[in-house]
Amino acid sequence: ELAGGRDSVNRLMRALENIPFAPTLGDISTIISHPAVTSHRGLTPTEREALGIREGMIRVSVGIEEVEILKDDFRQALARGL
Repeated sequence: ELAGGRDSVNRLMRALENIPFAPTLGDISTIISHPAVTSHRGLTPTEREALGIREGMIRVSVGIEEVEILKDDFRQALARGL
């Protein structure tokens, strides 16, 4: 979970160069999602909070890429001051 809520999530998703945003998870490629506006969008903010799904939460579904590519992508994205 990222401090800064949705703004930080949006900045991270835009900064990632090799991991695309996807509203659903289920592929051989690594993808990232924002549960508050995708999988759990039908819940109220109070219901999401009760489940621990806050605005700063991201979900990563790891695919079959080389792990160093993924780690490097997250490092460069987070280094942008998120």
